[in-house]
Amino acid sequence: MFTLSTSVLHRYEIFDICKELSITGHLKKLYSTYPKFEILKYQIPNEKFENFLIYELLSRFNDYLWSKNFYFSKYDFEISDLFDQKISKIIDKNIDVFYGNGGMCLNTFNSLSSNTLKVFHSASMHIHSKKKLLINIGYDENKIVNPLMEEKYIKEIGSADYIVCTSDHTYDSYIENGINENKLILNHSGIDVHRFKYDEKFEIFDNKFRFLFVGNFSLRKGAIKLLEAYKKIRNKNTELIIAGTIDFTVKEKFHNYLKEEDIIYIGKIDNRKLYQLYSKCHLLCLPAIEEGFAKVLGEAMASGLPILCSKNSGGSHFIEDRSHGVVLDNLSIDYIADHLSEFSKNLQLIVKNKKSLSLYAKNKFSWEKSVSKLIKILSSKI
Repeated sequence: MFTLSTSVLHRYEIFDICKELSITGHLKKLYSTYPKFEILKYQIPNEKFENFLIYELLSRFNDYLWSKNFYFSKYDFEISDLFDQKISKIIDKNIDVFYGNGGMCLNTFNSLSSNTLKVFHSASMHIHSKKKLLINIGYDENKIVNPLMEEKYIKEIGSADYIVCTSDHTYDSYIENGINENKLILNHSGIDVHRFKYDEKFEIFDNKFRFLFVGNFSLRKGAIKLLEAYKKIRNKNTELIIAGTIDFTVKEKFHNYLKEEDIIYIGKIDNRKLYQLYSKCHLLCLPAIEEGFAKVLGEAMASGLPILCSKNSGGSHFIEDRSHGVVLDNLSIDYIADHLSEFSKNLQLIVKNKKSLSLYAKNKFSWEKSVSKLIKILSSKI
């Protein structure tokens, strides 16, 4: 049995992975910036993690001061690099695998012996593909990513023995950027099937079809396209509910749409209660131009909701037939509107299928299954 250590600034999906690795006995150490009580929620034992809260506090203070002025916060690179340097000095080198994360693992990679397998976890597209897509929809090329961070990403990719891609389009983006396929591992992210479920008591039987968006409502996630598409098909029996944060890339325009009673913004929802919102809606919509692996898609499906998403969202992994949802072939407003309209005509069928859809997602896409596959793959590489 191999041993694995990992380090991560913030949390992301690494905590879910570490929870499963801890259960199977493969986790040696999680080095994190999150407070102890948050890590313990993932049932990771005290002896299996070290936390460095100062870097989390620095990062959040940095975001508070600078996030409104940049697509990245001003000192992101410096903080993540300091964290990486710290881990490179204190990490127990007696490990079989180090599982690194973007922008925070180059120094650690370089500190390890050639006997340690160095794995780069990529939950989003290759940085060059990501930049290209964002530039095409109007993002400022100079504000997408700190050049120092971009350079570090590329070096980390080069230094890694293997790159784990969490979605099909992420995998394809590495191929497009000249990365050898033999270096790539495709392992889809999982769903927290214990937290997300369909609960019929939150269903509202009023004959209204509720479209839902969850997450950061932004240009890159297709916010304006969704609003314009919805306007084309709206009627007295439809609502578009938006939960999450409003990105500054759409904030000014978004307020104009809120004048309509059937476009409802409810703000950020506690993740523990999110299944309740999913349970009362009928279609999760994510026409994202650029996204890594949108966890809301799996969460929604585990809560009984079909999904309408783009190729660049990670949703193709979940959808086997039309009752599960649709992956959009293109992101024209008319094309999105046509699919919104088609789903809205099948309200009763969608409600009827919610329990079976939830069961399908839970049986196929749990974190347990995802990490079990990852363990098998890594075992074959050591």
